[in-house]
Amino acid sequence: MRTPRADKPDAPSDPRRVEVAGLLVMASVLYALAGSLYLGTAALPEGRPASPASPTTIFIRVHGEVQEPGLYRVPAGARVGEAIALAGGPTREADLTRLNLAAGLLDDSLLRVPSIQYGFQPVVFINRCSASELVSLSGIGPELARRIVHDRDRNGPFRRPQDLLRVRGIGSKKLATILKQGLVRGWGP
Repeated sequence: MRTPRADKPDAPSDPRRVEVAGLLVMASVLYALAGSLYLGTAALPEGRPASPASPTTIFIRVHGEVQEPGLYRVPAGARVGEAIALAGGPTREADLTRLNLAAGLLDDSLLRVPSIQYGFQPVVFINRCSASELVSLSGIGPELARRIVHDRDRNGPFRRPQDLLRVRGIGSKKLATILKQGLVRGWGP
């Protein structure tokens, strides 16, 4: 009569059972690994591939109520407050309460710092703006914007609003339309 295996702990086990047990352990490990990879990528935002070669820096354009508007390179993961600091900090007219300073920045994005008085309307600093910023004003098209910038570059800064009358295409009515918006600032050097 044969005795049960439990009575003989030293007895060699069946090699097929060892193979099956090993395969079950490997399958469990692979299943757990696949599950963790799935859960790890489920939190990624759509449109952003999971890649170990993510950029270490991004570019952002900062303008509005900052000391030095322009294009800045910031570390990936930078926040709105950091971008404003890189742009020389806010002006006295900046309304930072309208911004989430802790919000993250995206590559190739625009950060506009609003003004207390005008909010998010496009305030234009006449002596340092580009032609594309001038076009944002009612009554100024691309050609007139180009002429304003050209005149400023050739004749120096506009010291008072009436100096815009020296630009071909701006008469008293056009000047009144531009100034009525209340969005042009920065007269003088």
